[in-house]
Amino acid sequence: RSLLRIRSLVRSQPGAQNIYMVGIKNYFSRNFDGLLPRIRELNSKNITCSISFFPKSGRTATDVKKNVEAYIKLLESIANEKLNANVTIKLNQLGIYFDKKLTRDSLMQIVEYSKNLNIFVWVDMEIKGTINDSLEIFQEIYQKYQNTGICLQTYLKRTETDMHTILVKKIPLRLVKGFYNDSEFSNWNDVTLNFKNLMEHILKKSDLPAIATHDKELIIEAKKIIKKHAISKAELQFFDGVSNDEALKAAKEGFNVRLYMAYGNLFPYLKDVLPKIDMSRAVQRILGIKKIR
Repeated sequence: RSLLRIRSLVRSQPGAQNIYMVGIKNYFSRNFDGLLPRIRELNSKNITCSISFFPKSGRTATDVKKNVEAYIKLLESIANEKLNANVTIKLNQLGIYFDKKLTRDSLMQIVEYSKNLNIFVWVDMEIKGTINDSLEIFQEIYQKYQNTGICLQTYLKRTETDMHTILVKKIPLRLVKGFYNDSEFSNWNDVTLNFKNLMEHILKKSDLPAIATHDKELIIEAKKIIKKHAISKAELQFFDGVSNDEALKAAKEGFNVRLYMAYGNLFPYLKDVLPKIDMSRAVQRILGIKKIR
C-alpha cells in the first residue's frame, strides 16, 4: 500500500520524474570514481561534499571489516584527489544492530585514520532503538578524536535533551528531521516545529553546526540566525539532486554549503533500508509538498 501511495504521489507532482532521475544520477554511483567529476564540479562552485559508501548493513564481523576497509579506501581517495569533502558513516554498516564493541572499535579505526588525513567524519543516526548505544560510542570516541560530529533527529521527542547533553562540550552537531518509520510525532508539523525550536541553540552553541534540511522556510530562518550572529562555521547541508538550486543560491550568498552523495550497490542497500523508512513522507518531502500527510 505504501509503495502504491508513493507511486501515486510521484506521478501527481509536476517534474517529479526529473527530480527522481537527477537524484539517482548524482546521488548514487557504483564506485567512487563515478562521483569524482561531480565532486570537482561542486568544489569549483564553493560547495563542499559529504560522501558515504552504501553496502548492505553489516550483519557479520566479516561484513563490518569489509565496510571499514571501504571507508579507509574512501578517505585515501579524498586525500589523494585533494577534494573538499568529508565522509558520513551510518553505524548499521559497522554492526550497531548486533555488536556494540565491534561498532565502537570499527568507528574508532576509521576516525583515527581520518584524523591523520585531516578529514572530518560525520556519524549518522539510525532508528530509535540504537540511539543510546550510538551516542555512547560517539562520545567515547570524541574524547580522543575531535574530528567527528554526530547527527540528531527532530522526529524524536528525546532530541532536545540529547542536544543539551552533547552541546555541553560544543560538539559538532548535524540536525535533521529524520526519515525512519518510528517517529514519535503523529503530526509532521510538530517535527518541523521541533527542528525550528532546536536550530538556533545548535547554531549558537556547537563548534560546527550543520543544518540539514530541504525545508525552505527553515533554510531562510537558519540564514537569518547565521547572519545575525556571524556564525562562520555553520553549514547548510542538502542531499545532492534534491534542492541543488537552493544549495547553489546559498553558496553564492556566502554561506557554507555541503552536499551529501553516496556510491556503492544502490539496490541491495535500498532493499535493506526501505523497511525502516517512512517512505510516503520521505517522497512528499523530496517533492517539496508543504502539507505532509
